[in-house]
Amino acid sequence: MKKQNIILGLILITVSFLLHGMHYMIFHDLHHIMIFLFADIAFIPLEVLLVSLIIERLIKKTEEEKILKKMHMLVGLFYQKYGDDLLCHFVNASHIDDDIDFEMNYKWKRKQFQELKRKITALPHHIEMKDINIHKIFELLAQNEPLMINLISNPSLQENDLFSDLLLATFHLYDELRTRNLNTIVKKDLDHLKFDCERVYRSLSVQWVDYMAHLQEVYPYLFLTAAKNNPYDHRDPEYIEQILLG
Repeated sequence: MKKQNIILGLILITVSFLLHGMHYMIFHDLHHIMIFLFADIAFIPLEVLLVSLIIERLIKKTEEEKILKKMHMLVGLFYQKYGDDLLCHFVNASHIDDDIDFEMNYKWKRKQFQELKRKITALPHHIEMKDINIHKIFELLAQNEPLMINLISNPSLQENDLFSDLLLATFHLYDELRTRNLNTIVKKDLDHLKFDCERVYRSLSVQWVDYMAHLQEVYPYLFLTAAKNNPYDHRDPEYIEQILLG
């Protein structure tokens, strides 16, 4: 490719000299040729400014916004299909301090979501395996295996390391469950699964806050449903909906 670019450059330079030579042979006016030549050269810095610093940045920003929008759609698909159910399983099997407020509403700004993310990140994310139905978790992940594979292989997710790590951790948990006989599982294997579940739980909950913030900002009607089913909010869903609708 580099060799082809060099050849193309030489061809363009040669054509330029030939055209200027033809201009001189026809009009015999070197003065005007030099005027236009230096005028074109003087305009090159402005072209670099317009093309490289302004137009290219605008194009790049537009492309980044498209990738970001597609990434948010994929994250939403993940939570709608099995992420929310998986998070509910883990929250119900963990002991969370009742004094921590996880209630959210339409009036929240980025600052409130960042504070909620800080609270959730600080949680120990410990799980009681006796409260986990590993058969249901395995069935949930098995049903969505094709979606997991498609999400992991999607290039748009390269922009979100947190979500990529979540997908890999979730797929690893599924692989660990798939390779074991869940009907005769021993304590050693259960301890290993506990570690894998807690790793998924932590990533799942932290990414969930970003997902909710995006819904609240861009898709308020989807935020209503998601907030009503907030796994950290143990109030009645109908009551939560009434509060949100005000």
